[in-house]
Parts: sequence; structure tokens; C-alpha cells
Amino acid sequence: MDLFSIGRLLKFSRKLAKAERRLAKAQRRIARVERRRAKAERRKARAVRRIAKRIRKGLL
Repeated sequence: MDLFSIGRLLKFSRKLAKAERRLAKAQRRIARVERRRAKAERRKARAVRRIAKRIRKGLL
């Protein structure tokens, strides 16, 4: 192992660490978006149920 190859290894591992950080960041962002979407879905479902109940009450 000469100094040159050690340097190359270090550079590579630094690049890898950077890429991993970027990936983790992206995954967190995706997870956040997914949670927000799920929340919206639940809210929509609740609203639909409420409206359905109102319609049933009106009809019965």
C-alpha cells in the first residue's frame, strides 16, 4: 500500500459517505411526504364518512 493508493481509498470513502448522507436526506424527505399524504387520506376518509352520515340522517 503506497501513499497514493491510500489517498485514493480515503477519497473514495469520503465520496461514499457523502452519497450515503444525500441518500438518507432524500429518504427522510420521502418519508415526510408519505406521512403527509397518509394524513390527508385519513382526513378525507373522515370527511366522507361524516357527509355520508349526514345524508343518511337526512334520508331516514
